[in-house]
Amino acid sequence: MTSVCVAKIGDRLDDAKQTDFFKFFNLTEVESKKDEQKRTVTSFRPATGKFRELVRVDVTLNADNTILAMQVSLSRSFIDSKQNGIFARDFAKSM
Repeated sequence: MTSVCVAKIGDRLDDAKQTDFFKFFNLTEVESKKDEQKRTVTSFRPATGKFRELVRVDVTLNADNTILAMQVSLSRSFIDSKQNGIFARDFAKSM
């Protein structure tokens, strides 16, 4: 398992982007939208590679870009893969 420093609730998004978690997994912003409560939800995926479409990290922010929540989504095919499932588990454990 990879041991990385992750962002925490209450951290600013700019600081979170500098953590080992964002850097190690090469997460880049792909989308930003408002949720039902008008909070910003910014989504990240690995910048390149075969895992780009299999991993998504959604970060919910308040008005001053402080993290309120983080959610990781992993494709079921990624989790169940005999070849790559170990990487899915590494990502989930690191979160």
